[in-house]
Amino acid sequence: MPFPVNIHDLINGQSVEWERLEFKAGWNPEAILHTMCAFANDINNWGGGYIILGIEEINGKPVLPPVGINSDVIDKIQKKLIELCHLITPNYFPVAAPLIYENKNVTENVTENVTENVTESRLDQLLQMIQENKNITTDEIAKALGVTRMTVARDINILKKKGVVSRVGPAKGGYWKIKK
Repeated sequence: MPFPVNIHDLINGQSVEWERLEFKAGWNPEAILHTMCAFANDINNWGGGYIILGIEEINGKPVLPPVGINSDVIDKIQKKLIELCHLITPNYFPVAAPLIYENKNVTENVTENVTENVTESRLDQLLQMIQENKNITTDEIAKALGVTRMTVARDINILKKKGVVSRVGPAKGGYWKIKK
């Protein structure tokens, strides 16, 4: 899934207000959780916000070039992000997108309220894929949807919680069952 906002425009404050942007040089779960809660509360009705990992911030502005995020830890960060989201009630699931900016990995966590529609569309696509092939793997789904395995895992978790889909048998060798 292509990212809904041009990363260059976003980092340079051309897509959204600076108040909706937070830059973090590295992964700090507590700081991320605080920012996600602030964006989720959306007191000013701005529609959420963007947390960009891998770029240092001074006085609310990005320091370029980016420091980047080691590609070996991006999946771990996304997994921990999902865990953190379960600490927020009701559960809050931002869209996490690993991106390349100035030849560095940056991870953008979008906590926009409007991304719920994007997620619902992706969930519909995921369900369609399972209907067409009950043996489909998360790797195959991720590749077809253009998202990470962690995003697929999060989406499947959402569908399981809604009681729409379940896994029958083991992770390897089992199959998906739609409960509609």
